[in-house]
Amino acid sequence: MSDIGEQVRWGILGTAGIAESAFLPALRETREGVAVSVGSRDQERGQRWGAEQGVDRAVRGYDAVIADPDVEAVYIPLPNGMHAEWTIAALEAGMPGSQNTRPSTKSIR
Repeated sequence: MSDIGEQVRWGILGTAGIAESAFLPALRETREGVAVSVGSRDQERGQRWGAEQGVDRAVRGYDAVIADPDVEAVYIPLPNGMHAEWTIAALEAGMPGSQNTRPSTKSIR
């Protein structure tokens, strides 16, 4: 994990509009983090989105972002039904900064 005063290196799981409209602007405004990787089911779309958003690296698949040693935390703007799976995967990979825009599960039962 980055030392205090250094930027946290974020990976983004997907190219959802909320990442573009809310997460990235907030990340840039705080200057406490930088998006270093975006994962997409479609490599070409991920590369195009990354170039438009100033994210240097685009990879195919969400697991590739989590496995990237340069990524310290992930932002998960995926549909609700996918949050638990990818939050658990990120936490198991040792990423304490995993973040969702929505609840991780649909219920507590």
